[in-house]
Amino acid sequence: MAESVEVTSIKDAPPGWTRKQAFQQYRGKRERFWLFTLQRPFGNAAWLLQVRAKAKEASPAKPKPNTAAQPADPEEILELLDRMARDLGALASERLEAEDLRTAQRLERLEQRFSGSGVTEGEARNALRLFERELSKANWTEEKFAKLKRQLAGTEEWSAADLVVESSVRWVQPGKRRQAWFADACERCATPLGVEFGYTSNGGCCFVGPLSSSLGAALTTALVCHLGQLDLDTAMKKKRTLSGPQFLQGFVDTRLQNFGGLGDPWT
Repeated sequence: MAESVEVTSIKDAPPGWTRKQAFQQYRGKRERFWLFTLQRPFGNAAWLLQVRAKAKEASPAKPKPNTAAQPADPEEILELLDRMARDLGALASERLEAEDLRTAQRLERLEQRFSGSGVTEGEARNALRLFERELSKANWTEEKFAKLKRQLAGTEEWSAADLVVESSVRWVQPGKRRQAWFADACERCATPLGVEFGYTSNGGCCFVGPLSSSLGAALTTALVCHLGQLDLDTAMKKKRTLSGPQFLQGFVDTRLQNFGGLGDPWT
């Protein structure tokens, strides 16, 4: 699978994630992508996760129909990446989520005070002023608040979930060769989710498919590798002559022997 070669515009993403803009030449055409990277998944510094999604064109000649294959806004992708990483434990949950919920509840109460029936003009003005101040304090836009309300009410789904992307699990240490146990873990995690499986440079593996499925495969692979490494570290304390690759191959074969039929847990 092709690698991105030209990277610009680095920006901070939700805690743990970084976002970069990358460009690649394909058949004489310069294509733009977003690269999202999560360092230390599950607290393990040996691997990183990366998601590559095609960026929207700056000014398309013709508006394209809204299908799952079309590029999504990077902010929507980041929200979904952050939620999935936290749900599986690859990224530690923070109290910020509870604070966001409290902020949304305060905003909703203020909104009812200036838009509800039986409210005087003076009360509405005061409530609106407090509402705007609360939005500013939370660094939110009115659109973000409206979207969050729809998601909390269950009337809006994460539209980026079906976006076709490339997710990968990569070694942080340079000069790594492809290892059989690691490749086997990646392939066994990809198969039940119905995503394409391939290799990246430096001994890494990648998955191509809907964002929810391909990142699900990457997160599951990273978790399996992390648990295998923890077991290996424990075993090495008891038997220092243990073969690491052989032990990890046995771990993958044992733990993923009947892995399949799970479907997509994030759709």
